[in-house]
Amino acid sequence: MDTCVIIPARSGSKAIRRKNLIEVADKPLLLRAIERAREALPDAMILVSTVDPVLSEYAHLWGAKAVGM
Repeated sequence: MDTCVIIPARSGSKAIRRKNLIEVADKPLLLRAIERAREALPDAMILVSTVDPVLSEYAHLWGAKAVGM
């Protein structure tokens, strides 16, 4: 595994809390990002950069590794 994809997933939004979990066309935004990364680079390690424990849990459920910054 030579390639790494980093998906930034902030939870702090002034208008929409945890907007990365909001569904668009029946899928959360974070899941869409993880799926697109997997399609583009199937052998890459997918990292979700977040300090939100809830987003970290979902990242793990959807096959990515969550890392806090």
